[in-house]
Amino acid sequence: MVRLSLTPKSVIDYWQQLTPLTKGLLILLAVNTIVVLPSVLVSLSDRYIFDLAVRPREMPQYHLLKFLTVQQDLDSWEPMWQAFEQLKAAPKEPLYAEIFFDQHTKFQYPLTSLLLFYALQAVLAPFTSHYPQALYAVLAIASWISFVGLLVVSVNIFNTACQQTNAIRPQNSEQILRTVLLVLLGLSFYPAIRAYSLGQIQAWINLLFAVMLWCWMREKQQIAGVLGGLVCLVKPQYAVILLWGLLRRRWRFAIAFFAVTAAGWLVACIMFGVANNLDYLQVLSFISKRGEAYFPNQSVNGLLNRLLFNGSNLTWTADAFAPFSPWVYIGTLASSVLLLIGALRPARNRRSRGHTVDFVLVSLTATMASPVAWEHHYGILLPIYALLLPQLCQYRIWGVLTLPLLGLSYILASNYFYITKKFAALPLLNIAQSYLFFGALIVLLILYRLRDRVTSQPPDQPDQVPITERS
Repeated sequence: MVRLSLTPKSVIDYWQQLTPLTKGLLILLAVNTIVVLPSVLVSLSDRYIFDLAVRPREMPQYHLLKFLTVQQDLDSWEPMWQAFEQLKAAPKEPLYAEIFFDQHTKFQYPLTSLLLFYALQAVLAPFTSHYPQALYAVLAIASWISFVGLLVVSVNIFNTACQQTNAIRPQNSEQILRTVLLVLLGLSFYPAIRAYSLGQIQAWINLLFAVMLWCWMREKQQIAGVLGGLVCLVKPQYAVILLWGLLRRRWRFAIAFFAVTAAGWLVACIMFGVANNLDYLQVLSFISKRGEAYFPNQSVNGLLNRLLFNGSNLTWTADAFAPFSPWVYIGTLASSVLLLIGALRPARNRRSRGHTVDFVLVSLTATMASPVAWEHHYGILLPIYALLLPQLCQYRIWGVLTLPLLGLSYILASNYFYITKKFAALPLLNIAQSYLFFGALIVLLILYRLRDRVTSQPPDQPDQVPITERS
């Protein structure tokens, strides 16, 4: 019988045998757990000691429990269902005028997103009379699978990045430990688990983006283009990635991306009419001029609305947006333009155009430049971190500060800091509520630095990060 000896010396010996990457994952998980404890304790004191009847809906543990029990809300599905029912009743009548502007239902997706509902109805209707309950059940299961898939693909992205950076290959036991650590970090990644819990189609988008990134790393650019086109049918702001592909002359990617998007819009125009589809532009204009002040909006727009106390900061308003403010609108527009110009501008030389870091940079920018970027929209950061950690272990772009800064951004992006709600009514200090946005901003700066530093080195530089850059 084998006896396991867990002594301080054996622990130290085991630690010394681990590779730097595995040590980094262990440290990140430990620090992340310690840092979030004060916010958890504040939340527990508020919700349990003073009001035992209130469920901790905002705590990560609540969303994780919903995942483990395969339960979710209807944040995306309910407004999509209402729009779907309206279209079935009057497919050529102005949908957005009725649903969005008159009923004040926050259906903020293009009509191409509803093609999914038509497809599911065709499959489910012959087998059940309990509709839409059966539809919601299928969507919940698909979202659950999407989150699991996100974890699996993120682990594969991490392993692929390790291969591309020539990282030290660990022993089998250490590889298992790495996988366990990555899964634990993924399960505690608040934006991704919240996307599932809310019943958000963003859970599907997070998986599609992760697979798209993995395909790009493996030089399967046509498949990446198809996936990008599917995402764009739900989130049109991702069209900036298509523009990036054209500017970088990644023709296979761009053609596949455009073909899927164009096919979806063509079908939607045939089914619902061209005018009905074009009315979506009015919705985008309305949202971009106002945005959301509610603290989960982690964008420049949300930050400015909260700084100016323009709208409800701590309360979700289901039928209204923030009031129009010229200062917020100008600041939002200016920041979006600057972010997009920075992502689309030509890099320093031809060798940098279209490599993996460049691709990730424009993808993250597409989210951050939006007037409304909810917490769950940043679920795409999980596979991005999986890509960056192995590369930054090999390539210290900011010396000894490189990995601590990456860890800081992860801590900011992966947690829910309830304690920041205490600053909601305090001028200037309520900027702390934008902690997720600042975490994403650190990642964006890392991507710029990594892209520029890689391109400034000759091809035969021994410490160069081998990033995929061929078409």
